Amino acid sequence: MEYNTGRNDSFYWFETHEISLGQLVKELPELFLQKHPVSLYFDGAPVKLESVEVIDSRALNKIPTDNHDQWILTKEKSQITNTTDFVNFTYFSLVDWDTEINTLQSDDDRKFIELYFNERKKLKEQFWKEIEEINPFNFISDGSKLIFVTRDKGEVEKIRNTFANQVQP
Repeated sequence: MEYNTGRNDSFYWFETHEISLGQLVKELPELFLQKHPVSLYFDGAPVKLESVEVIDSRALNKIPTDNHDQWILTKEKSQITNTTDFVNFTYFSLVDWDTEINTLQSDDDRKFIELYFNERKKLKEQFWKEIEEINPFNFISDGSKLIFVTRDKGEVEKIRNTFANQVQP
């Protein structure tokens, strides 16, 4: 499986095209349990879950997943508002394209990255600024790729260990 990982201050992240939020929930539900959902997007639109203050296994099964989903989870109950729906930005990524662009083999891929390079860089800067202000435990986005951000490096290791050797359809 192809994936990227990294760190930004106290946050660790994992990013791939090859798994979805639904697969992550199914294979590793423990990543979500006992956390508070403070901002959820389903299919690109905000979702309000009635009476879900903390995620247990029953609540986890009720949260819809599809594509263009974004979750922000905290360990404590929180009143986070006005979060940006990063999931709706095509090809949003935490990858350092200053470095990664040199590894691309295809001229078409390089041209595509160069075309949106400045916008991607600004969006990533905005993302990390917002994450630092919100200070969640997790940020999960499943748009053009799955992005999982966490304060716990062990969660990234669990994802990598669970999916790294699986062949994706």
